[in-house]
Amino acid sequence: NLTQRTRVRIYQRIYKLTDHQRWENDRHSAALEKDLIEHAQAWVHPRSLFDRAIEYLSAQKISIPGYTVLQDIISGVVGMSNRGLTQQVDDLTSVQLAQWLSDLVDGQDSLTLRRLRQSARSFTSSELQKELAVHHHIRSWMPEVNRVVSKLSISLKNQQHFAERVTYYGAYIS
Repeated sequence: NLTQRTRVRIYQRIYKLTDHQRWENDRHSAALEKDLIEHAQAWVHPRSLFDRAIEYLSAQKISIPGYTVLQDIISGVVGMSNRGLTQQVDDLTSVQLAQWLSDLVDGQDSLTLRRLRQSARSFTSSELQKELAVHHHIRSWMPEVNRVVSKLSISLKNQQHFAERVTYYGAYIS
């Protein structure tokens, strides 16, 4: 068993030999968070952010901190990204569209979200009629939806990530 003092001395020697520095939360967390926020613009998936954090730390020759430290930083970046996106959507969406989407999610609309998400199971006339009904129901809102999505400038990877979250968790209004 090594004493604390011996262990510190050995680590300092290793850092010196490998030209690395020890993780210091006060010195390094802000720079790592800034880098991850930039990366989140391309892909906000937590695993992608974790990989980016490891790449960043390796490139900067900084030792990798404990898992919970990285987990807290990544969770903060994901939360910040989600809040920013939510705020942008709120700013870009008209009151009428927001109400329609809320009614759709709450099941208050004539077309429920569940029915909207179900694709045609075949090419029978009844299934195609359902698809046409959905198309006619959302057609008037699509120009504004497309405008909002284009102004958000969400990367393709993030679009895929958020679509997978809706598929996994369902839709909800916060």
